[in-house]
Amino acid sequence: GVSGGMPGNADSLAYLLPKMLPGSTWSITGIGRDHLPCMLLGLAEGCDGLRVGLEDNIFLEKGVLATNAQLVERACKLVELAGRTIATAADARELLGLTKHV
Repeated sequence: GVSGGMPGNADSLAYLLPKMLPGSTWSITGIGRDHLPCMLLGLAEGCDGLRVGLEDNIFLEKGVLATNAQLVERACKLVELAGRTIATAADARELLGLTKHV
């Protein structure tokens, strides 16, 4: 959820998912306190990517400031707990249909 945007919750995701074209590549982000719940929702619904970083959330938990590294580490742990694998740069390029510059 972000001002002017949709709330970061399961109802919003349930509304959006059926509107996507089959085979769509999608990722999820939550702002502030919606950050962790949105990552969990996205993983449960099969998202292709999680957006993490201090531009979206400055706290690791209530009252505890985070670093980018801590936020990425937490996301990686959640991905692994969900039985998924962390994409390499090459994996991400392939998923998004990008060519590698040489």
